[in-house]
Amino acid sequence: MTSDQLNKARNPLLPAAVIAIQRAALQARQVASQTQTAVVISRDGKIERITPAKIQEPPQVYNDAAGASGDKDGA
Repeated sequence: MTSDQLNKARNPLLPAAVIAIQRAALQARQVASQTQTAVVISRDGKIERITPAKIQEPPQVYNDAAGASGDKDGA
């Protein structure tokens, strides 16, 4: 979801929900890496199993969504 779409959203909690989902995904990758377990995701309509060796930290995308909500610290 783009910043423009978040700004136009009718529900004021939507930007916070996007940030929470991103934070949960990051935490899931971290736990999977620590416990040497795979992460299962859906990408382009296909289910993928990502092994810990292939798990990469994504760029912090919280800032884009946080800017739309006015929350600068991403929390």
